Amino acid sequence: MTDRKPIDDVLYLPFVFVPHGAPEPTEWHARHPDWVSFPATLRLPQPSPRRAIADVVQVRDIIPSERAGPASGSAGRPTTSRNPAHVDRFFVELSDRLTDVARQLGIPPTWLIGLSAYESGWLNEHNTRLNNPFGLTRGGKANIAFASRDEAIEYWTRRFGPQVRGASSAEDFAARLQGRLDGRREPGWHRYNSVNPEWENKLLEQIETVERRRPAWQTTR
Repeated sequence: MTDRKPIDDVLYLPFVFVPHGAPEPTEWHARHPDWVSFPATLRLPQPSPRRAIADVVQVRDIIPSERAGPASGSAGRPTTSRNPAHVDRFFVELSDRLTDVARQLGIPPTWLIGLSAYESGWLNEHNTRLNNPFGLTRGGKANIAFASRDEAIEYWTRRFGPQVRGASSAEDFAARLQGRLDGRREPGWHRYNSVNPEWENKLLEQIETVERRRPAWQTTR
């Protein structure tokens, strides 16, 4: 990449820290071949007596992620949310639009927002450039480029909307995206990911993260 920026003239973006003892994120590396990883030990500062429990940062919320600029509210004002900046930026740019789509499909917005956050890496630089908020690929290969985000969302809605319409739970939502209904493969349904056997569990974890992070952003609007 030619647009890498130096950090203290030593490290260059893009990079990600992998905690010591954690398995190497081979699948994530396959999707981000330009990134490099460094082993790291997370050392948290001693908490202040005035620091609230809500200030604790979950590692899964910040690793891996694309570098993002300052978070801003819908009117362009800096927010006071305790979310990482790239998370608030994602909510600013996609939360309202995906909420509308989710309501049309009869599902909670956090499920659809969680899918977008997971598949697009919180709308990372690559998927921002491609206007691809759902990380859609051509048969599991290169990500698809769209003329606009609305075009991408309309494409996703046509392809997967009928499958997830009226899902009864987040688990049912994830299973439907993998082409299953009531535990059985549904003829004619598309499968969102055929590579990662943990895909459904990872999606459910991201939905939980969105359910925790989104209210913090909403209070700053």
